Amino acid sequence: MIEPLGKYVKVEGGFAFKSSEFVKEGVPIIRISNFDSGVVNLKKCIKYPAKDFEKYQRYEVIEGDILMAMSGATTGKVGILKGLNNRCWLNQRVGNFKILNREKLFKKYLYYIITSDDYQRKLINIASGCAQPNISAKQLESIEIDIPDLETQKKIVSLLDKLENSKEWRKEADDLTKEFLKSVFLEMFCNGKYGEVELKDICDTSSGGTPSRAKKEYWDNGTIPWIKSGDLNKNQITGVDEFITEAGLKNSSAKYIEPNTVLIAMYGATAGKCSISRIKATTNQAVCAIVPKKDNLDKIYLLYWLRSNYDKIVALAFGGGQPNISQQVVRSLKIPLPPIELQNKFASIVKEVEAMKEQQKHSKNQINNLFNALMQKAFKGELKC
Repeated sequence: MIEPLGKYVKVEGGFAFKSSEFVKEGVPIIRISNFDSGVVNLKKCIKYPAKDFEKYQRYEVIEGDILMAMSGATTGKVGILKGLNNRCWLNQRVGNFKILNREKLFKKYLYYIITSDDYQRKLINIASGCAQPNISAKQLESIEIDIPDLETQKKIVSLLDKLENSKEWRKEADDLTKEFLKSVFLEMFCNGKYGEVELKDICDTSSGGTPSRAKKEYWDNGTIPWIKSGDLNKNQITGVDEFITEAGLKNSSAKYIEPNTVLIAMYGATAGKCSISRIKATTNQAVCAIVPKKDNLDKIYLLYWLRSNYDKIVALAFGGGQPNISQQVVRSLKIPLPPIELQNKFASIVKEVEAMKEQQKHSKNQINNLFNALMQKAFKGELKC
């Protein structure tokens, strides 16, 4: 039966705790910034003096509460409160979904409903229209949902839980794959057996540039891939979201790099991040391309050595609030140079693991698609168990 959520749930907001009174030790305050991938991150909570417990009792939350951010960029994000060891209070603009009748509504079913695409879409439609999205408790309660009988709800939850667990197992497999390559690299190369050389002796480095944004002819209908430092967050670069024109290339410091070029970010929040471009592209000035001069340095070995020394490289950065790694710093790095046969062996292992990761990615997409499809059916009352 499709009815307003408010018939089954009351959304209670928090209190406007004064930021001027926050302390290092006290009662954790959950704010909209504490929502993180389906959970409430208690480690990031600010604290409020542990006093006036009776005054704030109505804003206290308990283990298992379902919370939602109701303001700003996080509007609509949902988290289940887990790992709570002590008292915790709710800040303003965070809603707590209180079930009015547990004989009519199963708690985990409520969680799946309010995280479904349909509910989230309706929520965003209501919240949009102003500079910063906001939604009220009454508006959340007004959104219509389908509530089958309690037994059906539990069967639907059981099915969705199985898929949710599959998603977690898939994530664990992805994490184990990353750790496997790290451990193999450390075992093969980080043993002090091989002499070091400065990177400048075995590699050439270069950086790119940014065509003037004021010149539309440098950007409009561009076909030349243009790599920014943010693209280096990817394991490998197979595509980009910005392109420049031939005119932009000719009238800037941007220059082509060949496929399979190792890149390292030099400025800002991504400084020290490394990736490998699988496409012929250009780069901006914040990206340093590293190209081996001879066949005695494998590019995959180089990439993983840079990644394994991320902390060391960032520590060499200079500047104010934002790290800045110059080409000179990159060129002065000392890298062990093991036999090329051993480097190639590691590259072969990486190739096999990458192929396995592609299979994992396909499996992950299948699980996500099935989960989302079943969520849609559940929300619309079309999923019968």
